[in-house]
Amino acid sequence: MTKLGGFIEVSAEQKRWTIPMGLFVLALGLVLHLKTPPTGTISAPASASSSLASQPEAAHTVMNISHLPASTYQDSCENISISGDLLSAFCRTRSGDFVQTSIVLRGIDNVNGMLVATNFTQPSTYQDSCNQLSINGNILTAFCETGDGRKKQTTISLSGIGNDDGMLVYPGHE
Repeated sequence: MTKLGGFIEVSAEQKRWTIPMGLFVLALGLVLHLKTPPTGTISAPASASSSLASQPEAAHTVMNISHLPASTYQDSCENISISGDLLSAFCRTRSGDFVQTSIVLRGIDNVNGMLVATNFTQPSTYQDSCNQLSINGNILTAFCETGDGRKKQTTISLSGIGNDDGMLVYPGHE
């Protein structure tokens, strides 16, 4: 018998397969973690609560792109609108003027009737199967096709978008 790591006594036969088995279990856990979709919802900001409150609880889902900071553009922009994957607004410059600007949304897809943040580096595809788009602050709402062809209302919180002197930008990702 030998001590493995100073804590567990194992025979020579057990020692041969202990490390490979441990690596297998570690790899399996990592694969399962990467394939597990995020759970739960993230509450919508107060500015969106009135539009969501009129919907049944199951009718909306708010998700966030976890690796991006919360969007701040809605604090200094007005007349915010959405057309396909193009977000437009009039945003305040450092001098206090408002200028029209727009940005193409990235990394949002329709997954079985739900707006889901996927890969920020890729173009969005939700606009191909979603309609009746609306925006309230940083909350994007749409009716999206499910796998069986039905339409489902879904909502996502836009992340990572800021106002840089009157221009909508993904800070640090230009």
